[in-house]
Amino acid sequence: MGTDSVRPFIEDGDAGVFVLCKTTNQGSSEFQELDAGGKPVYAHVAERAVDWNAVNGNVGLVVGATDPEEMENVREHAGDLPFLVPGIGAQGGDAEAAVEYGTDPRGVGVVNSTRSIIYAGDGDGFEEAARESARSLRKTLNGYR
Repeated sequence: MGTDSVRPFIEDGDAGVFVLCKTTNQGSSEFQELDAGGKPVYAHVAERAVDWNAVNGNVGLVVGATDPEEMENVREHAGDLPFLVPGIGAQGGDAEAAVEYGTDPRGVGVVNSTRSIIYAGDGDGFEEAARESARSLRKTLNGYR
């Protein structure tokens, strides 16, 4: 997808958009890591998102936490864009890298850990198990701030 797909969001100062850049799914390398002019496609996506963000400051990138080196590489191309970082928890993503590369200089970023929370327990103890899993993740992430 291109600019026409995100234009309605980037032009609306009250809206925002997170663009898929380097995801955690196993097949992501089929396209996201293809060499395009000496750098991977995901680097081009990050650079284009920087341009889009200049309109209203409302663009971020989805960058998975399962490969810290690629997170660092995306950050080099993305400047200060905020990241939405999936892959922590059940997928084995790197929490330290999620904080180091997944947040901008102000500490802004969103770490997503769905499976480790929604599958933390079941039945009568689900609420407490999910709450404890979320608290544990928060403590881990804050330990790297």
